Amino acid sequence: AKAPVAYGELIMSFPDASSATVCRYSTPPLLQERITITDSEQAIIDQALNIRASARIPFWEALFAACLQIGSCPESMLDAAGFHNGPGELITVSSEQIRRGRLVEIVTEGKRNIGLTSEVSLSTPEVCHLALMDFHCGITSENTQMVAAVCRRLMANGFLLLDSGDSYHACGISLMKAPERIDFLGRSLFFAPIVDSAYVAHQLLQPMSSIRISSGGSRDKSPEVLLVDLGK
Repeated sequence: AKAPVAYGELIMSFPDASSATVCRYSTPPLLQERITITDSEQAIIDQALNIRASARIPFWEALFAACLQIGSCPESMLDAAGFHNGPGELITVSSEQIRRGRLVEIVTEGKRNIGLTSEVSLSTPEVCHLALMDFHCGITSENTQMVAAVCRRLMANGFLLLDSGDSYHACGISLMKAPERIDFLGRSLFFAPIVDSAYVAHQLLQPMSSIRISSGGSRDKSPEVLLVDLGK
């Protein structure tokens, strides 16, 4: 199933769910769009690209590894690394709208950069969260097994594992309270760089997490479910 269908069905499986929130975000600018790159900075970037290619780690981790190897890190790169875009425009979608397929409609209308946030409102005043996670490794049968093993440790009650276009997304199939979301994100960093640590950092800066459900950035497809694990 495509992400909008799978997430919609998951939200509707919670009997007290009254609404969820989607977001329309902008793609963050590339490093070369944030700073004017000098020759010395280009040398660091070239070294980082070599490290990323050989170690298969995220660009920013490779960049700072290159800085450590070279023995310097320009202030401009440190400033650029802390760029946080936020979740973007937030739109509440009621459970009735979700039941009628509104998440699918939003994506099929051709809109890009649409995400689902972790926040699920219940019929009580309580707000709970989905356990959302982004990974950094290519789609292979071996990596699917490895990422699923990580998910079993982070989402013991079960999860959806999705092909995000060039890596993996995951979503727990049970809801958690706000403090549990912070604990979940913190524990996920034990598994970096399989887990995308930059993704986790951005989610910790927000009151809710978010994950893409449409095409967006360099990805031309909506995420799609690879497997469902029902947990213990």
